[in-house]
Amino acid sequence: MKVLRGDRNQCTICNEYFNSNTPFELHRVGDHGVNRRCKTKEEMQAAGMCLNDQGFWTTGKMPDRLKGHYEHNHAKESSGAL
Repeated sequence: MKVLRGDRNQCTICNEYFNSNTPFELHRVGDHGVNRRCKTKEEMQAAGMCLNDQGFWTTGKMPDRLKGHYEHNHAKESSGAL
């Protein structure tokens, strides 16, 4: 079982894990109460979604140009420097 913090969540229908509400919402298709369902893994990948290193679905991979900035800021937050 993965730790769910912040915006991370797990679908109670398909049991997949999502990094935030955006990919979670994107994985559901159809009309509420009519034909609502979860996309298959293949459908999510075709829509540009991917699994991150922790096993959570995201809307896409973080561009390399942003990784250094994110890691630098995350290290500051973790150390309480912000």
